[in-house]
Amino acid sequence: MEFNRENSLINSVFRRDEEIIYAPLVDELHEQLVKQNVAMMAEVVRDGIREGTLRDVDPERVAFILFVGGDALNQPQNQKYYVYEDVLPLYADITMQGLLRH
Repeated sequence: MEFNRENSLINSVFRRDEEIIYAPLVDELHEQLVKQNVAMMAEVVRDGIREGTLRDVDPERVAFILFVGGDALNQPQNQKYYVYEDVLPLYADITMQGLLRH
């Protein structure tokens, strides 16, 4: 995942940057990256469910929701409000801890 974050081509695909990559190709590559990342994240959720760390939820749907949320934070039009690297830790905290006081 660290490789993905620092790879400008992969970041261009995630952001669907049609100025760098031919539009139909960027859509196809973006779909592949979404599927691969969601599958990888779903495995992590499955492991957490098996270990008893996470409650019993649909791993694929959870992975998709988490991915799309993180992906939305990384979109250029959203970064004019808050920089991705600044809000990602809070996104992760809310995802894992929720907003309710414990």
